[in-house]
Amino acid sequence: TDQDVASWEINGVVASFETFFDPAKKDRSENIKMAASALDHVLVMPQEVFSFNKVVGPRTSEAGYKESLVIENNQFTPGIGGGVCQVSTTLYNAILLANLPIVERHPHSLPITYVSPGLDATVSYNWADLSFLNDRQKPVLLHSEYRPGKLKIMIFGTVEEFPQVKLTSKIVKYLEAEKEIIKDPSLAPGQTVVVEKGQRGMIVEVYREFISDGHTISRELISRDKYKPQKAVIRVSAQSQPES
Repeated sequence: TDQDVASWEINGVVASFETFFDPAKKDRSENIKMAASALDHVLVMPQEVFSFNKVVGPRTSEAGYKESLVIENNQFTPGIGGGVCQVSTTLYNAILLANLPIVERHPHSLPITYVSPGLDATVSYNWADLSFLNDRQKPVLLHSEYRPGKLKIMIFGTVEEFPQVKLTSKIVKYLEAEKEIIKDPSLAPGQTVVVEKGQRGMIVEVYREFISDGHTISRELISRDKYKPQKAVIRVSAQSQPES
């Protein structure tokens, strides 16, 4: 009712965050659009815990989700619902900026490209959720905006209840990747073939700064995540290269 809406005292955007993706990847884009639409206009009441998995539901082909790349067993592989983690990650950043308490969040095992390391949130309907508590005295309202190549998630609430904050991602340490050399008799002398390029892992810390009148008044550690290195695999000739 109008009386209910008036009692919520929602008067503006308290936090927002946007990420970008390749609109040419149609199946992934469709998955992002579906998951984002499930979040739109979700009202989270005071002392209520929001669950991404509960609101979005199972990511199955029966539900309309397509096959796209997901991270599984420390590598990118095709799977149903690829791209949904970009929606949960976008929401996670908005939640952090709103300074709402995180109840559950899981980082990916590998760094992803659409946010800085440490600012991601993976979800899987079977085991990994993203959830937060609305610890304010008034409700908050989620709003998602999908455009080809861009996703924006906003949190509306009573502006006076929310501080101004800034997020910082800091790589504390790089983890070197292993290198596997495979001798291949089918290669010509001196020839090498890179099968897997490999990638360094890292340990990342994320901090939240509270801002007042343009100055940082306090700073807190939000998370410390470890991303595994990806092993490099190189095929080399089984024969030694002849001397000239």
